[in-house]
Amino acid sequence: MRRHGDINNMVMKNFLIGLSKFVLGIILAMLIMSLAGLSMVRYFMTRMVEPPDRPSYENDLPEDQRPVAQSPTTAAAGTPETANAAQRQRQSWSRNEMKILRVATQLLLLQT
Repeated sequence: MRRHGDINNMVMKNFLIGLSKFVLGIILAMLIMSLAGLSMVRYFMTRMVEPPDRPSYENDLPEDQRPVAQSPTTAAAGTPETANAAQRQRQSWSRNEMKILRVATQLLLLQT
């Protein structure tokens, strides 16, 4: 026949085994849920990075009838004076772009 101490040890052992199973189950569930969440976030981030298709409207010209824009470097490639003028034009564009970026940044900071 078993002694009273053996039964208490067995009860305590079963309790600790059950408790450890419970804790490991919770940890495993949290791990699986976090991995599923991370994979969903990664999927949606890659979907948001791709630019959307260009919208088409009823009054758009077909692709073959659209005017082709000439770059300033091809139009001003003839003489050195026109090349310098084109360089100055590009520099002024970049200055204007920097001003626009500064103003946009300030507006964003004011909104937050």
